[in-house]
Amino acid sequence: MIALLIVGTLNVDISYGRLLLPAIIPMALLVAVGWYKLPFRLSPLLLIIYAIAATGLLLAYLPQQYPTLTVAASLSPQAIPTEWRADDLAIVGVDEQTKTISPGESLQFDLYLQGSHPANPALSATIIDSISGEPIGQADVYPGMAPTDSLLSNVIYHTPVRVPLNALDEPLSPRALLLQLRWYHIDDATWIDYSVGNGTLQDIALLIDERYSPPAPQNTVDVTFGDAITLQGYTIAEDALNPGDNLTIHLSW
Repeated sequence: MIALLIVGTLNVDISYGRLLLPAIIPMALLVAVGWYKLPFRLSPLLLIIYAIAATGLLLAYLPQQYPTLTVAASLSPQAIPTEWRADDLAIVGVDEQTKTISPGESLQFDLYLQGSHPANPALSATIIDSISGEPIGQADVYPGMAPTDSLLSNVIYHTPVRVPLNALDEPLSPRALLLQLRWYHIDDATWIDYSVGNGTLQDIALLIDERYSPPAPQNTVDVTFGDAITLQGYTIAEDALNPGDNLTIHLSW
């Protein structure tokens, strides 16, 4: 069984539960035999240390990774009201917790929802590049691990959501990110359309890729607007233009 677990893990990108669960028994036996053979009766001490460490890890890790729904009296003052409705299931607000994000990090926001849907859809949260329009991060969850077909219609529910940003192959210039929230019918493998709203929030966070180094501008200037932003240079993309052509200017701030 151990050999099967090793071979299976080496041949797939993740370890599936159907491989890990049967391997618990032989792994537990090997650990028990190894501890039993330790000198100076160290096994009870190791067992106590292991139990304390495992309990502490679960208490610290599980609430963060598997948050539950809580009842909110109203939206937080910082939350953005949305009112995106799919029949009786509505996303009534989003409270962004991440202002800037880098590749490999996670976008975090608080979700406020109300009502239910008979299809019991899952939530699909997607981070979209505002320049290319391509998705660069996604998470599919049941908000608060709760079924969405039995929530009360007169209660506002709140839960944190985390969406990991993909590890990007190429460095990207700073840009705004969009957040798209959609409901997915798992049984029919179809998207559920909104009857009100579009489920997209503009400028949810700013992407900062530390690997990105902007090209030096052809022309340098020093123009300060107020006390917040300075224009350092510009590059004119076209050397010659014909009537009707567009002039592209790259600004370096």
